[in-house]
Amino acid sequence: MSKNSKKRSAAENAKAGTKADEQKMSAADTAKAVSENVLEDMLGIGADKPADPELPDEEMELEVEEDRRRLLLQGLGMLVISIALLFVALGAWAAANITGNVVLLIVLIFDLTAVWFVCKGMGKRFNRYASRVHVVDFGRRNVLLYLKSDPKKAQVVAYKDIKNYKLIRQGGSLRLLLAGNWVTHPSGYQLVDINRPFMKDSLDGLAAQIKDVMREHRVNERN
Repeated sequence: MSKNSKKRSAAENAKAGTKADEQKMSAADTAKAVSENVLEDMLGIGADKPADPELPDEEMELEVEEDRRRLLLQGLGMLVISIALLFVALGAWAAANITGNVVLLIVLIFDLTAVWFVCKGMGKRFNRYASRVHVVDFGRRNVLLYLKSDPKKAQVVAYKDIKNYKLIRQGGSLRLLLAGNWVTHPSGYQLVDINRPFMKDSLDGLAAQIKDVMREHRVNERN
């Protein structure tokens, strides 16, 4: 074999090795991205992201807090359910391996899907409990909607951008509906669910306070 052939062969081997390394790195990056997305969806854990815009620094007129006992109990209940579903999945997998029954594999798939949804809901509740995030805050100029468990990601809405609002009392919850051009829901209203099963006695007074704040900022209530 000539020297030129050896050089070409070495160059081709080097290129092949480089491509293999690139494929491994690409696969590793993909796996990392997928795992980070799953963890972020289920438990709120993710990679560092660009900083969110700072919230306006203003004095709050009314702060509506979560029912922390509800968050804790719901999170613990979902934890128990997820553990039970995992045992069901383990049993279905073992039985499918022994019997070869395809139906058990279908049960396994649906069971793991249910585990994912339950864990996602559990993570949201535990995150809201740990971060002590509020439901909604009424400031001097803006309303802050804490739709996510991270208080830094609150949606800021100026009073002048709220066309009207509506309060609906349903058992242990108070539903605040806000209308405006900023709303993306097809109904035209943004729902703020103030769910307080263990603080029912506070809802009537809270509704009166919200009406007072809205009246002061000239936001009309829809009947």
